[in-house]
Amino acid sequence: TVYKQSQPAPTVVFSPPSQSILRSQALTVTGVAQFSECPIPRDPLSFSWRLGSGPALPAAVQFLVNDEDSPQLYLPANSLAAGQTYQFVLRLQVQTDASKFSEGTFTVTVGRQPVMAKITGGGSVVRSVMTPWSLDASGSVDLDLAGLPSSLQSLVYSWSCQYVDASGSSPCSDSKGNAWVPTTGAALLVPAQSLPSTPDSSSYVFTVAVRDTAGLKAASYASVTALLVDVVTYEVEMNLNSGYWLRGTTAIVNSDDTLILTARCGATAGQLDYQWTISPAPMASLDSWTVFPAGLQDSTLIVTGGLGALAAGLDYTFTARCVKSSEDGVVQSWGESSMSLTFNDAPLGGSCKVCLLGTSGCVKVGSPIVDTFRASCSNWADQDTPLFYRFGINRVGDDTVWTSFGTTSFIDLVLPSGAIQVFAQVEDAFGAATDIMDLTQGSVLTVGNVGQGRRLLAVSGIDWSSGVSKLSELVNKQGGKEINSMLVAMGMQLGLERLNALMNQSVAVGLTSNLLSSASRALGFSIKTADNVCESFGVVSTLATSGDLSWSGVVSVVGILRAGLQDTSYIPRLDDRCVSNGLQALRVGLDAIKAAGEQGSGDVLRGLLADRETVLRGLATLYLASATALNPALVVSDSMGADLLARRDLRLFGSNISVAVDMVGLGVGTDRVMVSLPASMSGLVSVLLNGSSEFNLRVSVSDYSPASGALVARSPMVGISLYPVSGASSWSVENLTEPVNITVPLQNMTSDAWAVFRQQAACMFWDAGVGNLSARGVRLVGVSREWVVCETRHLSEFVVVQNTSVILPTTKTTGGVTTTTTTTTRTTATVANRTSSTSSTS
Repeated sequence: TVYKQSQPAPTVVFSPPSQSILRSQALTVTGVAQFSECPIPRDPLSFSWRLGSGPALPAAVQFLVNDEDSPQLYLPANSLAAGQTYQFVLRLQVQTDASKFSEGTFTVTVGRQPVMAKITGGGSVVRSVMTPWSLDASGSVDLDLAGLPSSLQSLVYSWSCQYVDASGSSPCSDSKGNAWVPTTGAALLVPAQSLPSTPDSSSYVFTVAVRDTAGLKAASYASVTALLVDVVTYEVEMNLNSGYWLRGTTAIVNSDDTLILTARCGATAGQLDYQWTISPAPMASLDSWTVFPAGLQDSTLIVTGGLGALAAGLDYTFTARCVKSSEDGVVQSWGESSMSLTFNDAPLGGSCKVCLLGTSGCVKVGSPIVDTFRASCSNWADQDTPLFYRFGINRVGDDTVWTSFGTTSFIDLVLPSGAIQVFAQVEDAFGAATDIMDLTQGSVLTVGNVGQGRRLLAVSGIDWSSGVSKLSELVNKQGGKEINSMLVAMGMQLGLERLNALMNQSVAVGLTSNLLSSASRALGFSIKTADNVCESFGVVSTLATSGDLSWSGVVSVVGILRAGLQDTSYIPRLDDRCVSNGLQALRVGLDAIKAAGEQGSGDVLRGLLADRETVLRGLATLYLASATALNPALVVSDSMGADLLARRDLRLFGSNISVAVDMVGLGVGTDRVMVSLPASMSGLVSVLLNGSSEFNLRVSVSDYSPASGALVARSPMVGISLYPVSGASSWSVENLTEPVNITVPLQNMTSDAWAVFRQQAACMFWDAGVGNLSARGVRLVGVSREWVVCETRHLSEFVVVQNTSVILPTTKTTGGVTTTTTTTTRTTATVANRTSSTSSTS
């Protein structure tokens, strides 16, 4: 069959055109459809992938390739064989014309990973000659077979020992001067009195060589330096409990990540003191509880990332020492272990720029929503590849909105009007990132009506019609990142026009709904990786906060967030920025329910709130996926409320939780919500944990508006939920032996209004079982001008209301005698409009 094209077909562009990865790394490939600059129709496209060359793929991986119908291909880690080269072909087809198609080829080279020898417990130890001890190398692994248990990796171990002193090194000798022969196998056993103690400035170095049975790879070596003393010591085992990467067999840590090390003294050690040292000295005070939240005298050492305490590019040695002292402070016995870690450095040597497309030179002036600017980076280098790029835009005075990290080194942007800054950041394969670069180099892009020779703009100065058409073209070619970039620009522009009264509400509502529909389609074109989902959440947050949401718009917001979390196969965790965007979009969306009228009642509302709870649970679970009870809580707040997410353990009970709120719209100034959890709750929760040690905590503070005129909300709604770490539904916590006290800030009121409120105040909770407020098991135990204390014996969501159906005392004077009469009327309120979550049942 021979086809004759009536018009040129779009081409497939990959940037870069090839990539080198390791078997343990996921593969993400994004093709970009590039149309001719000629004024031709840009019809919808369809996409398909196939393996062009390389070894046959496993059936499950081949299915992923054949099944993908977007311009992005994602293969999970361990999908491709080590030491092989693959070529994947992306074919694009104009849906309305079979003669218009093109193909592009992307080359992937999968490197071999070495065998990694590993000795558990640290890089240096102190041991006693008086007791037997051991070293364990069973944690060694062939990195290309990392998913298999060690028993199936067929590794061979051989140990050696060297005595090192000022004169050099020599093979180890036993106490009688004979050659000391180490044991074989993964564990090295050192019997008591088999080796003499080490004088000052001397040590033993024990080395294990680990090989694969087939002999295809070079041997890998790991060593431990041991000091042997003539007194009883404690065996100190040291472990790295936070995330790390492997460069060959070297553990790599990023200085922006929180570091967690744990030490464990021997089982017979008894009560010991822990002492940590770090060399070279950190670039922060060792007394800083912000940098070292567990201190330096605990079994756990935490170094908070992103605060500059540990410098990128340096090697640090961490030493844990266990000490037992007499009452007068004299050290009686001790033990120590050390571990060295390399801190990753960021990519170097390149540059990034942003220019208007289709012009000579680098023009930085254009028309809003219509003209295309290209932000691009080149010539960056790093030993840990592939490199990833992200771009951000900022209208001066607003927050910066970022794309997700991706391997494509450029992005085409349309921009809102105003003075615009464009930023870029480059990250290596292990997550070490450059500083954020301002591509406008201290100046700004000028986007607006630039005068003679430019297109005539619409009355408000924006050619919305052309912008919507351009967005439609991007949807047709399924360019997820390009769609999201344009949606951010249009959302920013929409917010500006509403702020300056250049667009009426009905037009804004319709346009916002249209943009949310495109956001939903963009997410549908993308693989549900953490980066893609988080980029989508950022877009939704921008649209929700910039425009006006109808009831259908609220449904779209919640629907997009839920779709992003529906399949989390490729999402190990979400970062705080991603979760913040999701929470903000939910709060904005549900705040719009107030304006929805009757549409916001009944089964539709209950369904929406159920979807919202699903999203909240998903956000909390994925954010806390790798957290521990020692990690600080994430608190996300704005003028409509706050959310606190944290991983905690039983030590939480018997303490207070504090959440800062500044809810301007509710009339609550800067203040705090306090939740006091009784120590006795630990018994109940330990049963719910069923053998686990940790759980997830969420505290929500949100706006609330009862539909009944009899009840008037006087505080935000405060919700407390406990979840298993698996992310299942929140636990039902009720019938507590001791109460939970919740201190809630009140709205600002005049003295007269507060005097009336004080007599009509009540604490109530949202009873999800009946979809209404209830006072069962809740009572008001304290009140002041600024706050109310509610007492409850179950966990749910609580609000302080003024029940205007309570008749105030009346005073009557007859014959000089004054009498006071009080009448109380009970009213059952039907609540339709609530903007807080339904995460717990009573």
